[in-house]
Amino acid sequence: MSLNIELMAEYEAVKEVKKAERKKVQQIEWQEPIQFDDYMLPPFPVDVFPK
Repeated sequence: MSLNIELMAEYEAVKEVKKAERKKVQQIEWQEPIQFDDYMLPPFPVDVFPK
């Protein structure tokens, strides 16, 4: 039975470490997304296709 208790304690410790890592990742500040309308694309050259 003591093996199960040790494994459970190890699992709980790993779980807390992963929880702390997720919290740290969630605190990252995101930049404003780039809008699609911000860039003017050149016109598509349709004259390259055979007629």
